[in-house]
Amino acid sequence: FTQGLPQIAGVAEIVAGDSALGPHQFRVLAYGELLEFTGGIKFGTAKELEGFLNAMPEVKTVRLDSIGGRIREAQKMSDLIKARGLSTLVEKQCLSACTIVFLGGRDRIIQSDARLGFHQPSYRGISAAERSRTIAIEEERLQNFGLSRAFAERAKLPVRTPLSLKS
Repeated sequence: FTQGLPQIAGVAEIVAGDSALGPHQFRVLAYGELLEFTGGIKFGTAKELEGFLNAMPEVKTVRLDSIGGRIREAQKMSDLIKARGLSTLVEKQCLSACTIVFLGGRDRIIQSDARLGFHQPSYRGISAAERSRTIAIEEERLQNFGLSRAFAERAKLPVRTPLSLKS
């Protein structure tokens, strides 16, 4: 009851469209060299990104402005960006799962007043063991992106306390 029912409610939320994450949008800018992503990262977003990238071989940079969303989807987006050697850019904010996307960039650019916020993974009905396993996977992933082990360990703060690269 303490894990199963919340997980069922979480799946129902996903199936209903993840309305809490809000809408998202891709925009093509700078004559096709810049692809902007704004909004929540929902299931299917990586497939949309792949479609844009396949149709636009001239893209060099992906600009992000997102509160985050689904971790697995963000990992797929990050892998697409990394595989194509694209840069990532944050001018406003990139929080939660969006940071995973950001780290896929060959060159990672953050404007001086932008916010990049990390925190530990969280979802309905997660057990302590599952949380620990997910955190360990994310710490390893952060280190594989070239961040220090110390930073990766600090990035597992509670969900309500984002960690900024400026910290």
